[in-house]
Amino acid sequence: MKIEPEDIKGFQRLWKDQFNSDLNEQEAHAKAICLLEMMKKIYKPIPKPIEPNQPSLLDFNPRI
Repeated sequence: MKIEPEDIKGFQRLWKDQFNSDLNEQEAHAKAICLLEMMKKIYKPIPKPIEPNQPSLLDFNPRI
């Protein structure tokens, strides 16, 4: 995965602001790659709305 040098610099700034510690370029690149890989694994698009005539999970109302 290619990350532009200006994006690495931005990541370094964000890291410094958040954690009050500096990352060299190699560390920043490695951590940015890990973050992007994690986001690719956990990010799921929001599903399309259900058609009006289809039942929804919210329609389920068991009576006890």
